[in-house]
Amino acid sequence: MVPINADDSSIYAISGLFNLIWGTEKSHPVYGKYTFAAKVDNFQIERPKIALLLGNRFTQKKGAARAFKALSNEAVNKMFVEYKKNKSRFVDGELHDYTQEEFETAYSCELRDFNSAGVVAANLGLPLSEMLKRGKYELYGEDIQINQEQRKLCHEVIEKLVEKL
Repeated sequence: MVPINADDSSIYAISGLFNLIWGTEKSHPVYGKYTFAAKVDNFQIERPKIALLLGNRFTQKKGAARAFKALSNEAVNKMFVEYKKNKSRFVDGELHDYTQEEFETAYSCELRDFNSAGVVAANLGLPLSEMLKRGKYELYGEDIQINQEQRKLCHEVIEKLVEKL
């Protein structure tokens, strides 16, 4: 799974990801033999494959914020170019000849911003599915109210993600 953030670093990180795993750029004359890609070749280990692109920020009321969506789209476009270059780097990639729209449907997933629900879940060690049962939690001496509709939406996003996996 490849996280995509709302900044340019995700776009540049994609090049780094492909270079790290597959050695797609020219190897460094000194350090090249120490890279993950070189070690995988050396030991004939199977490389990981890309299963999903996760847009990890999502506004709560109207879908992905426009600025984030623009950067996310650019990152997904860059991944689509990589998919077209070498489909074997993607889970089940060689089984399909996706258009860009089909590629996005198959590999892209936008996660919600879990806001208070995420903070409470992480700090109390609760799965979000358990949080559907009640709306109020104590965290560091404070009573935190979690909106039932937001909990339900967060839970649905996770269910969709699990389905894709």
